[in-house]
Amino acid sequence: MSFRSLPRRRFLQSLGVSAAVAPFVPMLESEAGGPENLTRFLLFYTPHGTVHEHWAPDEAPGTPFALKKILQPLAPHQDYLNIIGGLDMKPEGPPGGMHTVGPAYVSTGSPMLKGTQFEHQAVGTPHGWNSGPSIDQAIADHIGNASAFKSIRLGVQGGGGLHPGGVISYRGPNEPLPPQNNPQAVFSSLFSDAGIDPTLAEKIRQDRLSIIDTIKPELESLQPKVSKADTFKIDAHLEGIREIEQRLSTTYECSEPNLGDVYPIYDYDATAELTTQQIQLLTTAFGCGATRVASLMMRRGENDNAPYPNLGILDSHHNTSHLQDEASQETLSDIYQWYASQLAEIVQRLRDIPEGDGSVFDNTVIAWVTEISVGWNHSMQNMPFVVLGGPNVIRGNQYLRYDGENHCRLLTALGLAMGLDIDGFGGFDDGSGPITDFLL
Repeated sequence: MSFRSLPRRRFLQSLGVSAAVAPFVPMLESEAGGPENLTRFLLFYTPHGTVHEHWAPDEAPGTPFALKKILQPLAPHQDYLNIIGGLDMKPEGPPGGMHTVGPAYVSTGSPMLKGTQFEHQAVGTPHGWNSGPSIDQAIADHIGNASAFKSIRLGVQGGGGLHPGGVISYRGPNEPLPPQNNPQAVFSSLFSDAGIDPTLAEKIRQDRLSIIDTIKPELESLQPKVSKADTFKIDAHLEGIREIEQRLSTTYECSEPNLGDVYPIYDYDATAELTTQQIQLLTTAFGCGATRVASLMMRRGENDNAPYPNLGILDSHHNTSHLQDEASQETLSDIYQWYASQLAEIVQRLRDIPEGDGSVFDNTVIAWVTEISVGWNHSMQNMPFVVLGGPNVIRGNQYLRYDGENHCRLLTALGLAMGLDIDGFGGFDDGSGPITDFLL
C-alpha cells in the first residue's frame, strides 16, 4: 500500500468490501464537503471511426432505443449512456493527413500550427503540433489542481508520442502530452513510495522539493532575458515543474493494484492484458484521489497497422478500415465492439468503488472519441461520439442526433458538465454554444 498523509480528509472504508473493491477502499471526502468537488473526467480514444450501421440505433432520436452490435457491451450501463451522432469536425488551418491531425482535432477543436515538423506523404502540406489545449487538460486546469496528479495520460500500444497521430492531450499550443504506454511505468509513478519506510519517503520528498525550490527561480529569472520562442519553452518547463511540485506537495492514500505479469508493451498477443492493466491503474487513481482527470488512448490514429490476435484478427486494423466489403466491415465491428467492452469494464469498476451514498462513477463523465467518422473515406462528418456519466453530473439513456453541427459544441458541453465557465471551446468553435441535451 502506498501511503501519503493527506491535507484533504481521507479515510479507509475497510470493512465488508469484496476483493474486487479492495484496491479502491481509500475514500475521498472533500474539504468543501460537496459532491461537485469530486467530479472526474476521462477522455477515451479509439482509432479509425466506426461502422455506423452497427453503431447507431435504428430508432428515432429521442425515443427508447436498442443498442446495436458495437455498443452492446455497454447495455448494463445504458441508463448512463448518450449516443451522439450528426456532429461534424470542421477543421481549418494547415491541412494534414486525417489520421495524423484527427486525434488533435477531436480533443482540442483547434487547428494545427504552421510548421515543418510533420508532413503527410499523401497531403504534402507540412504542419506543427496542435494549437490546443485539449478538453481534458482544460478540465484538469479547473478541477485537477488539488490532486497529486493534475491528470494522467495512459496509452495502449500507441507509439512513442512523438507524432500528432499518437497524442490526444495538449497542455496548450505546441505542448503535446504523450500517453504513457507502459503500465509498469504508470505503476511506478503512482506508487513510487510503496514499501519505503515513511520517514525515508518523507526525506526523499523534501529533498526533491528543495531541488525544485532551487531550479524554479533560476528559470523564472531567464524569462525577461530570452526571445519570445525561448520564453515559450521556459513557460512549458515551469508548468512541468509546477506539476511535479504539486505532486510532491499533495498527498494521497492508495492501495496499489496487483497487475500480474509483465508484458512487452508492443506484444500484440498481450493487447488485452496490457489494456486491463491500464484500466486497473486508471480506476485505482480515480478511486483513491490520485487524480481526477485522465485520458486513455487505445492504439493510435496514424495508423493502427497492428493486428488484434486476442480477437482472432490478424490483419491490420488500418488497412481493413479502407475496405468496404461486408466481411471487412464485420471485422471492424468486432474491433469496435471490443473497445466498447473495455469502456464497459471501466464504467463497472468505477460503479463498484463506493463514495458517499453512491459510487465514484456517479460523479464521473467519460467521453469516447475517435479521429475520423468512417475509415474508407476519412470523413469527419457525422462523428460517432459516446458520452457516459453518473447521475450527479449528466443525464443518460439518450440517442441524440444533430444536423451537421460543430463538434466544438460537444467539447463545450463537456467543459460545462465539469464546471468550466465557458460558452465555447476550440479554434474551430463557431459561437453556437454547447449542446445541452445531456446537461443537468
